[in-house]
Amino acid sequence: MIIMLTLIDYLKQVKDFREPKGIRHPLWLVLLLVIMGTMSGHLGYRACGDFVKRHEQEIISTFKLSKSIIPSYGTIRRVMMGVNHEELIKSFNTWARQYVNLDELEWVAADGKAFKNTVTNYNNNSQNFANLVSFFSAKKGRVIVLKKFNNKSDSEIKIVQNIIDDLELTGVVITLDAVHCQTETVEKILDNGGNYVMPVKNNQPLLRKAIINITNNNDPDSVFRESEKIRDRKTTRIVSVFHNNQGIAQKWRGVKTVIKVERKG
Repeated sequence: MIIMLTLIDYLKQVKDFREPKGIRHPLWLVLLLVIMGTMSGHLGYRACGDFVKRHEQEIISTFKLSKSIIPSYGTIRRVMMGVNHEELIKSFNTWARQYVNLDELEWVAADGKAFKNTVTNYNNNSQNFANLVSFFSAKKGRVIVLKKFNNKSDSEIKIVQNIIDDLELTGVVITLDAVHCQTETVEKILDNGGNYVMPVKNNQPLLRKAIINITNNNDPDSVFRESEKIRDRKTTRIVSVFHNNQGIAQKWRGVKTVIKVERKG
């Protein structure tokens, strides 16, 4: 029999750095509320504090808190500044991987974010800050992997490549930013049985030139047009699909389709 632990079970394994005297809230509860707030789009200590305050009664009822007192912004800030983030992320990833049964052609978005409040040596070449890479399953609506790193010790490109090696990606479609348009990243995705979609910018000038040549000198195989109006701004997007890889260097394995997106507004 396989027993699947809850996120709370894993958060309880994170070591509490606080002195026992004066602790009003268990560490797992504060960490869980931060995760819930962040997944709801409340980024930062203050925003998570507002999330907790807004849902005070539901939190007290759901977690059967003996006292009608919930963690404040100050408590959240102190916990997140003192907790071992590597330990926290490891617990989250271990929990999330129980649910990583990715379906054929399921889309997974890889993305990296920097934490501006962690920047040191802001005005010189020794600048350092913390980053977080996440892999998000659009179908499941769930982050399946998180990885924290510092820009001085690691690169986002290498972190993403390592995560790709750790996941089972057979048939999965991974979307990435232009910074990850690297032949080594492509190789790892294909070798692990996955597919990829990524934008091409000036960091790959020869590939970009080949793609422009395809889109300028061939008729698209299909075209999709969409218009929307948000407030006073009207935006039209035209997506043209070309099943053509002529002129693209062989080192870019797996290229089957070129997509051109035009946006007017």
